[in-house]
Amino acid sequence: MLGQEFLSDMLLDEIVEIKGYGLGRDDVLLGVIFLEGANVNLEMLRRGLARVSCDMPPQDFDLAPYMSAQMEAKRGKRGIWAKSSELSPLRSNN
Repeated sequence: MLGQEFLSDMLLDEIVEIKGYGLGRDDVLLGVIFLEGANVNLEMLRRGLARVSCDMPPQDFDLAPYMSAQMEAKRGKRGIWAKSSELSPLRSNN
């Protein structure tokens, strides 16, 4: 399942909470999505449907749980990490 499909299936017609952290590089909105208290961003990372962007994390943002979730997906060769534990299709070194 692709990340977009996962989000659509999980969030369509649901009420979510978004904790915004402002704009990142290229004016991309930075935020964390919560559904019934669960961190959707972390779940996507655990499933290998997303990768951590370390370009410009907000000052008050703790990347540790996100990096841990990504490493869990890499070790389990899930999603984008299924073929290679070193690089994602997006050429991340994280």
